[in-house]
Amino acid sequence: MNHHVSSRFQERRRRVAGEILLILLPALLRCQQLDKPSIVLRERVRLDHDTILLSDLLPAGVADALRTETASVELGRAPQTGSTRVLRRDQICRRLHSRALAQQISIPEQMTVSRTSWPIADESIRALLARYLQTSKWGLPAAPPDDLQRDASFSAAQPSPALQVAAATWNRSASTIEFRIRCVERGICAPFLVRMAIPEDSSGSPARLRRRETAPVLVKAGAAATLRAESGGVRVSVRVLPLQPGTLGEIVRVRDPFTNRVFRVRVTGAEAVGPVLQ
Repeated sequence: MNHHVSSRFQERRRRVAGEILLILLPALLRCQQLDKPSIVLRERVRLDHDTILLSDLLPAGVADALRTETASVELGRAPQTGSTRVLRRDQICRRLHSRALAQQISIPEQMTVSRTSWPIADESIRALLARYLQTSKWGLPAAPPDDLQRDASFSAAQPSPALQVAAATWNRSASTIEFRIRCVERGICAPFLVRMAIPEDSSGSPARLRRRETAPVLVKAGAAATLRAESGGVRVSVRVLPLQPGTLGEIVRVRDPFTNRVFRVRVTGAEAVGPVLQ
């Protein structure tokens, strides 16, 4: 019995392998070159558009007819700003629509594609924060300091993109305000964080935010609030009971009315809280 099952399993494996070979064989034959072509695709390419075309990989100086023909072969979406995408030789072979085209080009084992990007200047970030602080209720000077804290340099898919402050939170332990900044046009740049240290007063201690005077209390103790969280594209909203008041960005304790579990959340808006991200 076991021998019979094993034989059937082996036969099925051979049949599946044969079917896969039949699928891949046309592409493999298209890339089988009798003579080594003189045109070698570039191994590193930078793009300024959304779709990778075979013509993007051609070196300079090729005939217009070949560039036109390869412009019709799409190889997938270009990587996002700040990232790369690696194309393998077999991936390109499967996209070629004729063996004649494959005979004209030499395809490296792999090619790296990156997105053309422009750095987001510190001056643009400071100008954005100056406009934001003028209309906010943080009670801080409208001119941000020159030494803004950032984890890395940021870039965008176009020069001088329009920016906006998506959120601002108060980090009490570090005495900084954390600004989450993004491009107004989605997809131009990835969101990034910039931190601004709170200036010190004459006594040398960090100047405290005047919560009752300049920052309104958005969450009140004993008044229900909505906890919103997102993970893996799934959004969840539940009602919780704050145990203490809080202003924007502050961390407060809340209780789940169904389980009576007490945990910490961050104030994100009027009667709204979110998870504390570590």
